[in-house]
Amino acid sequence: MTDHELIEYRNKKVYNGNININILGRLCVIEYSNYIDKWITILDEMNNDNTYKLAWGRAIIEICMNMPDKIEDEKVTITFKDISKKVLKYYWNQIFYFDLKQSDVKKKKRPVIETITYKLIDSYKEAYKTTKPEWFNKVYPSNNLQLDQAFTKAIIKEIPSSLSKDVCWRFPKVKDTDDIGIYTLYKKEKYIELDSEHVIEIKLLGNILVQLFNYKWALLLEKYNYSPKIANKIKGSGDEEVKRNNLTQYRKLLLLQFAQGEVRDFYTGEVISMDDISIDHVIPWSFIYSDDIWNLVVTTKSNNSSKSNKIPSQDDIKRLEKRNRELVEIMKVNEDNQIKKYINDLHYANENNVIREFYNYFRG
Repeated sequence: MTDHELIEYRNKKVYNGNININILGRLCVIEYSNYIDKWITILDEMNNDNTYKLAWGRAIIEICMNMPDKIEDEKVTITFKDISKKVLKYYWNQIFYFDLKQSDVKKKKRPVIETITYKLIDSYKEAYKTTKPEWFNKVYPSNNLQLDQAFTKAIIKEIPSSLSKDVCWRFPKVKDTDDIGIYTLYKKEKYIELDSEHVIEIKLLGNILVQLFNYKWALLLEKYNYSPKIANKIKGSGDEEVKRNNLTQYRKLLLLQFAQGEVRDFYTGEVISMDDISIDHVIPWSFIYSDDIWNLVVTTKSNNSSKSNKIPSQDDIKRLEKRNRELVEIMKVNEDNQIKKYINDLHYANENNVIREFYNYFRG
């Protein structure tokens, strides 16, 4: 759809309200139609005690956003299978990669889809003899026939069954209205149908809708998790791949500590050759979800790849705290405008006991 067609389409719609949103420091008013208002009403009326509806709604929105700009048919069909694959990806990445609990298991039994996800995670660990978390898109499909069959069964049968029983008909039910009318449900056939013009509306405002769903999801998970940056992790759980930064920029700074001698492995104390240096997060990146100099150390490539998401030892944490106190003093001697930010980050972490706090959260 061209810009001209979008303008013409927008002018035909009867708009119902607006969203005030901050974009690059400027307050912008985003108008939305009666149909989009129904999505916002559903989200506003949703009881924030279960992630099923959030996963279902987000999946539908993202599927619509990935559809072609030019839609020929008047109706668009979305199968439970397509929704289930999205839902499983959200749960897999949040639970396995980011270690986010989706419910309070101390008070109640895990929801069915969450239980299915945990079983698949256990199957993956057993199949590959590993505890290292992996991103969903790198796990399914795989070259392991038995594991693929388990995933396929979950996506085609088990998760659609749960969505059919607990979610699909409840999602559009708000207040005294049994169906607010955002899609036509074919429960027995396990698919939903949307008007093509409604799909176009979702494509226009989908990014904002997804952010609203993610925000509510984050509020819920904050009840069960002490993990930092929950909102960012929920947002990232729908990505096709893990977005990691290159840590090369930190190498020169970390090596300042060894300017007068040999480079030594943070964990073992052994000498490292320059071509075997790797930069590692002591508290795993999947928990911190950021690259902070106070959490980065020098180690060997083999130690880095084998460390996975293991909980650091108390000795590791004490050694890291000591390293940071030493490093900030060394950096002050070499201070220039380029490293001032890193000095401030180290100083803040040292003064506010940041490492110990994150470490205690990570251990649970």
